[in-house]
Amino acid sequence: LYWSGDARMQYQHNLEGMKDHKDTWNGRIRINANAQAGDKVMVSGRLVSEFDYQDGAGSMVEMDRIHARYMANDAAYIDLGRQGVALDQTGVFWDEDARFDGVVAGYDNGKIGLEFGYGRFQDASFYVDHPGVSPAEAWYGKLSGNAGSVGLSGFYLKNTQKLLGTTDAEAWGAGANFGLGPVVIDGDFVQSRTELLGKKYHANLWTAGVTFGEVDLDKPGSFMIGAHYVDAEAGSTSLGATALDLADHLALTTANDVTFWQAKLGVALQKNLELDAYYSFAADVKGMDEDPKDAWGVELNYAF
Repeated sequence: LYWSGDARMQYQHNLEGMKDHKDTWNGRIRINANAQAGDKVMVSGRLVSEFDYQDGAGSMVEMDRIHARYMANDAAYIDLGRQGVALDQTGVFWDEDARFDGVVAGYDNGKIGLEFGYGRFQDASFYVDHPGVSPAEAWYGKLSGNAGSVGLSGFYLKNTQKLLGTTDAEAWGAGANFGLGPVVIDGDFVQSRTELLGKKYHANLWTAGVTFGEVDLDKPGSFMIGAHYVDAEAGSTSLGATALDLADHLALTTANDVTFWQAKLGVALQKNLELDAYYSFAADVKGMDEDPKDAWGVELNYAF
């Protein structure tokens, strides 16, 4: 049995509407447990507790991971339960830390990867915005390849149930990352498609960015600095759950086309302690006379 975890203290200067701000102070602690249930089976779980420092609200505790993974060999696997899956390169569309409830089967030898899954994308934006709607069952497939400092990937996901009983929904995407010494350039294109009463709609999301350096929690003083540009059309994130540290501007895509930049700086203050700061700026909302203000945040993360 192996235990690990992390704790985070976070402050964000969030948007409230287009021009006003609201400060948020919150904390989070996560406890991971992994148990070897057999020669080829690992059972994993994760408990999460989140709380608000401002209003003194009681902490909410949930288990956001509980799954069993069978490794047929070093490359082939089957995973069953509540787990995380990776779809795009940057995570702007889908956060690997978000919840997927289902079964996943794949093969990855480090150079070529192929993965298929069936289940429910619990944290997709559409279901977060419509809490009374049960997440639809969906399947996805992903193909990835790595050759030295170059990585390529593509995915396709499709709901097998209609949203609100009326709308077919699917998404596909392709991405790449290139390593040039300490510099990484990455990007994604994702298209979300819906069909309602015979009419088809699509919404595109583009993102590209560059990062210098990497935070290594075993090396105090190591750091990273980078920025990503995001161009997202209205509805392009409805099936996604972004990994952006600050999602205020991206959230406007529920009704608007949005472009913005997000920059981030991270540094290992000491072993297992990381300080991150991020700034979302230069947002432009199509059709609006005035654009939203900037937003920013800072957080302290401790791994144990």
